[in-house]
Amino acid sequence: MYVKADRLGHDSEDSDNLIDVVTMKCDPMMIDMLIQQEGYHRAYHMNKTQWLTVELESSVSDEEIKSLINQSYRLTDKAGSKGRGGN
Repeated sequence: MYVKADRLGHDSEDSDNLIDVVTMKCDPMMIDMLIQQEGYHRAYHMNKTQWLTVELESSVSDEEIKSLINQSYRLTDKAGSKGRGGN
């Protein structure tokens, strides 16, 4: 999705710029470490202790984003693998 730059704490000069992001569930301790790096933010519109927003056009690698998406899927999959044949 696209969000205004000011929602992610960018300078007021850029406040109307739109930034392409993805938001995903993440381990709270991992969020605390990741937000120290460029491109990572606490999700401004979700529970800030469990949700992470990543800027897609930042220095965050595609592999890191894929890994975080997989982790998010595992954290949000309520049915678990039992509901899908054990895979």
